[in-house]
Amino acid sequence: MAFATEAKADSCMRLYYAKGFAVEYFSEYKRLTVHNPWGGKSAVYYLYRHQKPENLPEDAQAIQIPLKTIATTSCTHIGFLDRLGLLASVKGSCNLSMVYHPEFRKKASASLVVDLGDNYSINAEKTLALQVDALIWSGYGQQDAKINFLRSASLPIIENNEWMEKDLLGRAEWLRCMAVLFDKEALADSLFRATVQAYNQLKAMAAEDSLYQPKSLMAGENFRGTWYVPGGRSYMAQLFRDAGASYLFENDTTSGSISLNLERVLRDMGHCDIWVGADAGSLADLAAQDARYTWFDAYKNKAVYSYNRCSTPQGGNDFWERGVAHPDLLLSDFVKLLHPHLMTDREWNFLVALQ
Repeated sequence: MAFATEAKADSCMRLYYAKGFAVEYFSEYKRLTVHNPWGGKSAVYYLYRHQKPENLPEDAQAIQIPLKTIATTSCTHIGFLDRLGLLASVKGSCNLSMVYHPEFRKKASASLVVDLGDNYSINAEKTLALQVDALIWSGYGQQDAKINFLRSASLPIIENNEWMEKDLLGRAEWLRCMAVLFDKEALADSLFRATVQAYNQLKAMAAEDSLYQPKSLMAGENFRGTWYVPGGRSYMAQLFRDAGASYLFENDTTSGSISLNLERVLRDMGHCDIWVGADAGSLADLAAQDARYTWFDAYKNKAVYSYNRCSTPQGGNDFWERGVAHPDLLLSDFVKLLHPHLMTDREWNFLVALQ
């Protein structure tokens, strides 16, 4: 039961796009609430700087900040921490082979960052041995025996569900949530405002292009008999829409992926101008995966793009690190793709044409 003194906050953080968290400021602490996107109980954290306040609920998760050392479970956290200049605080991370960030990989190679195993089955013993201030967890599925074990061992587990946001800028605004843990709100606010401004300028540029003839765009590829494409209310469909692409499912109401068979994709999108998201190193590699790919107009016209410009052979990809924290850079690539005459001075960030 909460005490009356915590009933009213002195102020709260104004959020513009993100739906998954809330921050309230009290005289002795901050209250961070991470909403449960699956409809369960929200996670609530009481963040104090010096001495733990006495007027907290009996079951309060009280954590001293600013955090000095942390462990993470997702490569998306790397992008946020990098923007805030906080990568040095990371002592352990899941799936290190899947990280792209060059300097972070160097630290891992020098054993300055510990690999904590798979993010769906974290190595609890290694995590506890790090003696970090907190673990930043992506909350997959909520019921995780290893995470519950770490909680029982009194390691603070701070949920970060940015990946459940349906809006690109909403995902990026979790930078501000991360900053709360380190007393870096002012820096995060400044960085996020710059991101929003850059994103909206690119969006307006695409919308105002009087010379533009909309190009049709298809996405994804066949995986074990199923072709997954972004639903119309997904963040990727938003990216296509904001860049000015014509996308078959732009009016669909699905927030996740849509499952199709290759025959339907060929029928409905076989004549699309551009194909993005093909996971291959070349057109020949793509054809070797499935000869039917050569039937698509985008393949015939060499208009097939992967997201692998900044990637590693082990699977690390900056698209899922810097791209999450920098949606303006993602949009820049798609505006360059669809409106090349407007972006002659812009370099590619993530997209690369298959040759």
